[in-house]
Amino acid sequence: MKAKNHLTILIPLYFLVFLVVFLLLGKSYLYENTYYHKLQEMPILAYSQDLAKLNELKSKLEALPWVVGIEIKQNNELKANLIEKYKLVNDDIMRSTRLPNLMIISFQGKEKGAYLQILQQIRTDYPNFLLDYDIQGVDKLFNNLNAYKKIRNTLVWVLISFAFMILFYANIYYESCNNEYWRIYLKAGGDISKRRKLFFKKFFFTYVFGVILSFATAFYLQNDRQFDINKLDNSYTNVHYFMAFVLPFVLAIISALYLRKKK
Repeated sequence: MKAKNHLTILIPLYFLVFLVVFLLLGKSYLYENTYYHKLQEMPILAYSQDLAKLNELKSKLEALPWVVGIEIKQNNELKANLIEKYKLVNDDIMRSTRLPNLMIISFQGKEKGAYLQILQQIRTDYPNFLLDYDIQGVDKLFNNLNAYKKIRNTLVWVLISFAFMILFYANIYYESCNNEYWRIYLKAGGDISKRRKLFFKKFFFTYVFGVILSFATAFYLQNDRQFDINKLDNSYTNVHYFMAFVLPFVLAIISALYLRKKK
């Protein structure tokens, strides 16, 4: 009688379960990024006749990590665009009118507080600037984003729990299949450390070829079939990915405790 090696079944099972987990997590964060792209389409517009002040403000804002772009359009450029767009070449009023300069501030922050901080900074330091922004649109966008995050958190817990149950019972089943072998082996004077070594060997192979390989595969599929290390952004360091990578360790500990109790 020989102990059965179930790695040929467990490794593909781990791989498929964690591939689904990582693909769904990746899709959820790609969808979250659509909210931030929409935010970039709602810039803050600052109007002023003082071009030097606008350039001064630009230097300050460029140091902020949540400002993705700043563009200054001078009044002559704005006037020329208006004249061309509305065919006002012969309009004396338009030609004699002095328009303000325009600064377009594009935002990429993930918290509404950062957006409000920029507004407050401009109001405080440059009270004479005329500001134009869509605060209602920003409020609605962040409200929708927060609602999405709550739903996503709930679904991730369900997904992780479901993955845990599948792999837990798979481990218990396959370990139980060998109980009779180990019972006879130990009674015959066999070394109990052999079973422990096989347990850690199984964990190592299922983690490397089941978890890490599935993450690499999901990363490859979601990045246009390329392994571009530069695309490993902050979304991969969040708590959801941490839960997924820690799950096998929790699973191994609980499985070992359960099997010890069943002896």
